[in-house]
Amino acid sequence: MNVTTLKENSMSDDVKEEALKQAQEAYIIFHKFLKYFGYTMLFLIFLLYLNDFFNDPTASRHLPEEIADQYDPKGLNIRKGI
Repeated sequence: MNVTTLKENSMSDDVKEEALKQAQEAYIIFHKFLKYFGYTMLFLIFLLYLNDFFNDPTASRHLPEEIADQYDPKGLNIRKGI
């Protein structure tokens, strides 16, 4: 074996170890970010639930019947015989 080949392999191993350490640190930071982001989103959804944000009294109708006549300028929805 050649002396330069051994030297290159040892340098390559040092680079690999450094890259592995850096990748492990990045993974830990990313995992912490995902964990806290998830907890934050769950907390915000819980706050929205407490404030009845998901309660839709109109049952997702575009126009409730009480105000539908206001948005019929030509009288097309007026019932005949009334």
